[in-house]
Amino acid sequence: MNSTTCNLPPSSPSLRLVLAEGESIKSCLTSLFADARRRRSRECGGSILSLVMQHLVGAKLETLYPGKAINHCGYSVSDSPTGRVGNFQFGDCVIHVTTAPGKLLLQKCRDNLDRGLRPLIVSTNAGAAQAETLAEEEGISRRLEVLDITQFLVANMLEWTDFDGNQRRHSFIALVARYNAIIDACETDPSLKIEVA
Repeated sequence: MNSTTCNLPPSSPSLRLVLAEGESIKSCLTSLFADARRRRSRECGGSILSLVMQHLVGAKLETLYPGKAINHCGYSVSDSPTGRVGNFQFGDCVIHVTTAPGKLLLQKCRDNLDRGLRPLIVSTNAGAAQAETLAEEEGISRRLEVLDITQFLVANMLEWTDFDGNQRRHSFIALVARYNAIIDACETDPSLKIEVA
């Protein structure tokens, strides 16, 4: 089992995903991410939002590809010693999940492009804008994809519910169950789990 660099006290409450009647999927996810940023950043130096995003992307991938083996790593596992090209790889697509894309990430994307791989950066709204600016500066903006984490998740949630709002809770519960199983397998802090309210 891999551990995070952040160990909260066992009594810390789980993150909450509140499914408010009449609110959009985007609004629910935005509130979850705000909870991760607000409640965890004081205790963990701001690293928890990236962790939550990484494992939600992993949970989404497991939901989309139930028979495919997905290599989940703890948040503190570095790519270099393990030989990973990003957080996830599917075919020639390498997915990088981060709240703060920087020049080192863009260099990794350039290296992946040189290997014939296709980078996809998933970040916050502000992080996606930053990644696009950096990619433009590096001259690779036309060769990689950049998505906001909320858009990345909302599109699939709408499809999974067959665009039926009555299925929203069930789809969120399934996604969160996969996320929580990943937390159990890869992290040491149970307060990183998400509770659906």
